Amino acid sequence: MSGKNKILKKVFALICLAGLCVSVNAATNGRCYALGQPFFVGDILNSAGQGWVMLYHLDKMQGTADFTGPTGKPGPVILIKSLGDNFAMGATLNTFDRRTGGSVLASTGFLNKAILFTPEPDVTQQRFPNWPQLHFGLKIGEQRIGLDAFFETQNYGKNSNSDILDTITNVTGTSEFKQKTAINNVGGKISARFAFGNLAWNPWFCYGVPYLDGSVSDVLTSTKTDTVIQNTTDMIFSMNKEDRLLTFGSCLDYTFGDWGWGIIGAWYRNETFQFKGEVTEKQTLNSSILYQHDSTRVSPRYNNSFYDYFISITPNVFENLTVAFEYQGGFSILDQKFEDKSQTDTTITTYYNDFIIALERPITVNRKLIDVLTARGSLRYAVGRQIEKTTKPDGSVLEFVKSMSTNYEQLEGMAIFFGFGYQKKRVTVDMAMRLLLWNQLGIVTGPPPAAITFTVDLHK
Repeated sequence: MSGKNKILKKVFALICLAGLCVSVNAATNGRCYALGQPFFVGDILNSAGQGWVMLYHLDKMQGTADFTGPTGKPGPVILIKSLGDNFAMGATLNTFDRRTGGSVLASTGFLNKAILFTPEPDVTQQRFPNWPQLHFGLKIGEQRIGLDAFFETQNYGKNSNSDILDTITNVTGTSEFKQKTAINNVGGKISARFAFGNLAWNPWFCYGVPYLDGSVSDVLTSTKTDTVIQNTTDMIFSMNKEDRLLTFGSCLDYTFGDWGWGIIGAWYRNETFQFKGEVTEKQTLNSSILYQHDSTRVSPRYNNSFYDYFISITPNVFENLTVAFEYQGGFSILDQKFEDKSQTDTTITTYYNDFIIALERPITVNRKLIDVLTARGSLRYAVGRQIEKTTKPDGSVLEFVKSMSTNYEQLEGMAIFFGFGYQKKRVTVDMAMRLLLWNQLGIVTGPPPAAITFTVDLHK
């Protein structure tokens, strides 16, 4: 291997190590999507996961058009500014990280359960406003420390009025519906990379405090001659103050000289939340109360935990060609327990295994319209199972084994990804698409999910 190629390999390895243990599954860009979104990819996108990663991508900005979901939407937007040689700050939009983050958007249950508890909340991830996350990176010798802060908020309101007619009694009336819903989440994260020669340790800890509150009012007014009857249902809903989103983990990486490098690590995530509603049901006749009943509606106590471990190896087998292998495994446990012992409790346990093989080859072109062309591709295979256990009030237990729908929103099976990167001076364009998805439903066809990313290097 020539000296120049050795240097290029070491530079690539250093950049990859900057992204160790960081993979933003729910947000992607053109490069990461083409490589199957593994742990070992060092990319500016990883700045959304851990602030110290910015120190390897100073003075850059990046934007992505994301077509990997059912509909196209704005993807991650990343801005990084260096302040001297040892400090950087940045901001990211439209990103959330399940492995290292405390975002309510990364929750597999919070928004779904909020939708079930409140009527028509319209709090889907696509509509959830995501304020910029702020990131700070500090370099002290060979050590790097990152601090992150985030605030998420969504407010939803609906007012509707309609006329009603009971064709049997010929009674006319009106229906008035009002709703206000607010979801907020505030949190922070600390991460670091401590280097000891060829060995480095990367720990992280993140804590988020989600909160939901609001009210619903539904009034039905019936009018017949001089009689006015109103049926009113009012609900004020909220969450417990101890609810949380907690994530922590760490990993080790080791560089084997010219042979390559490897990463091994694990992470844990816990989501704990419960919704409550104070309900008043009332009926009045000409403003006189005929009936009133106050009650409290309580959702199950949701406790969702993820236990994940991974290992990836990137050997220097071929010159100018990066070949990487990754295995990720683990399980998640979702407990839904009622305070009312007459209800049935549920525990869903999901076991998953994920395998990735990825290739990346840069080719120096030095033409008028392009300097470097990079080809990428990956194969990803996921397999697992899901066990649902229900415990009835009489103590009897039932278990059901299901095929897996992974926590990466991808049915078990095999997927093939492919992409290109084009670089001209300070501008890089990365494009990627999924060529094939095969799962228990068969081969999925149609317009392939895709992503296109623009990156500008502003470093002087």
